[in-house]
Amino acid sequence: MGRVFLGGDSAGGNMSHDMLVRAGRAGLLIPTNRIEGVVLVHPFFTVGQSVKLMDILSGGKMAMTDPKLNPMGDPDRMRREVVCERMLVCVDKDDMLKGCGVAYCEALKGSGWEGKVELLETNGGGHVFHLWDQKLEKSHEFLEVIASFINQ
Repeated sequence: MGRVFLGGDSAGGNMSHDMLVRAGRAGLLIPTNRIEGVVLVHPFFTVGQSVKLMDILSGGKMAMTDPKLNPMGDPDRMRREVVCERMLVCVDKDDMLKGCGVAYCEALKGSGWEGKVELLETNGGGHVFHLWDQKLEKSHEFLEVIASFINQ
């Protein structure tokens, strides 16, 4: 099948993480059929202020210990379930959710995971800026970095 990468922006980053975990649990990953890498762009995991936001959005019904919302809550589980070789986590200095991506990277590194995780911090533009104005030079540069990561 070749090289497979998952990726998503904002909540799509959460979905990419969840798809990776589900593929590993289902035993879908064999040497010829594996997920090589994941790109999480401005992910929306629950840490800090986003915990309060998720509580409001869900009417208090979503548990902040749910690994789909907070995979960093259990480092051992994270180490076992992140079944790719490398990951790129993108944050922006002006994104109120920056802490989510940073916390995810720190938790993954601290879990003993054997893969390679890179944190890319862009310098302004805000949450998913590259989708709002695709003509900006910094949007093109950002997407080139992601393409370079995939093509390594």
